Amino acid sequence: MTIDLDFLKEPTRFETFRSFAEQCRLRPRDTALVFGEFRQSYAELGERVERLAGALSRRGLGAESRVLLVVTNSPEMIWLLLALLNAGHLALGRIRSKR
Repeated sequence: MTIDLDFLKEPTRFETFRSFAEQCRLRPRDTALVFGEFRQSYAELGERVERLAGALSRRGLGAESRVLLVVTNSPEMIWLLLALLNAGHLALGRIRSKR
């Protein structure tokens, strides 16, 4: 699976989703997500993320909600991560393994 993450080159904690949304606006027809034969443009990805973020909010997900993600690499994983970012619920970080 590949996803164009150029919008994450030097993000601050609060700019990640705004940068993604800007790419959706500036490059709507460009390919944003590739998973096997599956391709999704920025416009399509942005629409999917907005719908999912709305559904999560309607189900009661609030600013203090904790979310555990147990997912495999898939378009759905990207949609969920971006929807959570959209709602301000998730900060991306690096997971370090214990040595």
